[in-house]
Amino acid sequence: MKLNHEGHSELNIGFWQSKFKVGDYGAVHELEYTVKDNGGTKTKKTNKNALEMMRFIVDMPNRENVQWFDDGMYQAGTDREFEAIYIYDLDKRIIAVFKKSTGSFVSIRQLDAKEDAELKVTGNLGGGKGWFSGQVKNFSPVTPMNSFESDVTDITTIDNSQIDNS
Repeated sequence: MKLNHEGHSELNIGFWQSKFKVGDYGAVHELEYTVKDNGGTKTKKTNKNALEMMRFIVDMPNRENVQWFDDGMYQAGTDREFEAIYIYDLDKRIIAVFKKSTGSFVSIRQLDAKEDAELKVTGNLGGGKGWFSGQVKNFSPVTPMNSFESDVTDITTIDNSQIDNS
């Protein structure tokens, strides 16, 4: 699915990346979910749920109080760092992440207050000291990777603990 919004780069929301991400972030989009033992949420990775999430992302620029970050950084200071484009819903603190060099969708999640403040000041999301702290939240600050995501973002997982292919 393509996202074209006047004054911004064309962005691509890939189906397979969306289907992978909907498992951990479907709750952000008000899709049905369960709570895992570690406190995180899990949405079924169905085609229907992936398409719903894709529609949610395409609609984000049309909402009130949305800010674009055309020159953002994703996980600055880590080996996963890359230039990013963000679409950020300021009211719900939901952010869609795109790799700037390709326009490809990488992730979407809900920010906590600290991440919100850092983003607004620095244009960076994640990274820095303690980023891989292992803290569990319903909307995890650590985006799990799979081999498809590694291909999209040209980055490699640190170890298998970041892989969630369920």
